[in-house]
Amino acid sequence: MLIAKHLRKLSPGNSSSPEHMPEKHKKYVEWTEERCRIWSKGIGIATLQLVEQMLTNVHSEGARRSCLGLMSLAKKYGNERLEAACCYGFQVGVRSRKDLITILEHKLEHVDLSDSGTVPSIAHENIRGSSYYA
Repeated sequence: MLIAKHLRKLSPGNSSSPEHMPEKHKKYVEWTEERCRIWSKGIGIATLQLVEQMLTNVHSEGARRSCLGLMSLAKKYGNERLEAACCYGFQVGVRSRKDLITILEHKLEHVDLSDSGTVPSIAHENIRGSSYYA
């Protein structure tokens, strides 16, 4: 039985027609890059910056998927915690959704990084220190 018929697409990318998609998939396609930007701006500046970075570094299909992943984190943890996690993520150099999940699960978004310039000293018999090499 023939379900759908369309011309063959010779260029890279998706060839699915929205009318051939299930309802859940149609909602996913409605999330354009601009709509992702508007949503993230409503969360906060750090979330917007992360979405902007995703949109420039990832293919548009993957970027939309990542944006929807951030939306699921906002639903699970709340907008304020997501924004704080994005802010913390930028400070420590992480940019992926997986890393944001770790930050949120361990409640690291509230860690104060103002003292991060000091390295904690480690007392151990195998550590010789700078005087050994002088």
